[in-house]
Amino acid sequence: MAPPLLSLQDIDLSFGGAPLLEGAELIVARYDRIALVGRNGSGKSTLLKIAAGSIAHDGGVRFV
Repeated sequence: MAPPLLSLQDIDLSFGGAPLLEGAELIVARYDRIALVGRNGSGKSTLLKIAAGSIAHDGGVRFV
Protein backbone atom coordinates (compact mmCIF):
# COMPACT_ATOMS: atom_id res chain seq x y z
CA MET A 1 0.00 0.00 0.00
CA ALA A 2 1.26 3.48 -0.89
CA PRO A 3 1.87 6.04 1.85
CA PRO A 4 -0.89 8.60 2.41
CA LEU A 5 -0.79 11.99 0.70
CA LEU A 6 -1.71 13.68 3.97
CA SER A 7 -1.70 12.50 7.54
CA LEU A 8 -2.66 14.44 10.65
CA GLN A 9 -2.12 12.60 13.94
CA ASP A 10 -3.15 13.72 17.42
CA ILE A 11 -3.61 17.37 16.38
CA ASP A 12 -4.25 19.84 19.20
CA LEU A 13 -5.17 23.51 18.83
CA SER A 14 -6.60 26.08 21.18
CA PHE A 15 -7.27 29.78 20.82
CA GLY A 16 -7.05 31.22 24.33
CA GLY A 17 -9.50 29.32 26.53
CA ALA A 18 -11.12 26.02 25.62
CA PRO A 19 -9.37 23.78 23.06
CA LEU A 20 -10.83 23.79 19.56
CA LEU A 21 -9.19 20.51 18.46
CA GLU A 22 -8.01 17.72 20.76
CA GLY A 23 -6.46 14.56 19.33
CA ALA A 24 -7.86 15.13 15.82
CA GLU A 25 -6.76 12.65 13.17
CA LEU A 26 -7.11 12.63 9.38
CA ILE A 27 -5.57 10.40 6.73
CA VAL A 28 -6.06 11.10 3.02
CA ALA A 29 -4.84 8.65 0.39
CA ARG A 30 -4.76 9.05 -3.36
CA TYR A 31 -8.24 9.11 -4.96
CA ASP A 32 -9.96 9.47 -1.57
CA ARG A 33 -13.04 11.64 -1.37
CA ILE A 34 -13.63 13.18 2.02
CA ALA A 35 -16.36 15.19 3.69
CA LEU A 36 -16.16 17.09 6.96
CA VAL A 37 -19.45 17.32 8.78
CA GLY A 38 -20.03 19.13 12.05
CA ARG A 39 -21.73 21.96 13.84
CA ASN A 40 -20.78 25.60 13.41
CA GLY A 41 -17.60 26.40 15.29
CA SER A 42 -16.51 22.78 15.68
CA GLY A 43 -13.19 23.30 13.85
CA LYS A 44 -13.84 21.96 10.34
CA SER A 45 -12.26 24.91 8.50
CA THR A 46 -9.45 25.12 11.04
CA LEU A 47 -8.60 21.44 10.51
CA LEU A 48 -8.40 22.03 6.76
CA LYS A 49 -6.20 25.09 7.29
CA ILE A 50 -3.83 22.98 9.41
CA ALA A 51 -3.83 20.31 6.69
CA ALA A 52 -2.96 22.96 4.09
CA GLY A 53 -0.20 24.39 6.28
CA SER A 54 -1.85 27.82 6.51
CA ILE A 55 -1.88 27.84 10.31
CA ALA A 56 0.30 26.11 12.89
CA HIS A 57 -1.04 23.57 15.38
CA ASP A 58 -0.15 23.35 19.07
CA GLY A 59 0.64 19.63 19.12
CA GLY A 60 0.62 16.50 17.00
CA VAL A 61 2.17 15.47 13.71
CA ARG A 62 1.42 16.71 10.18
CA PHE A 63 2.84 14.63 7.32
CA VAL A 64 2.51 15.67 3.68
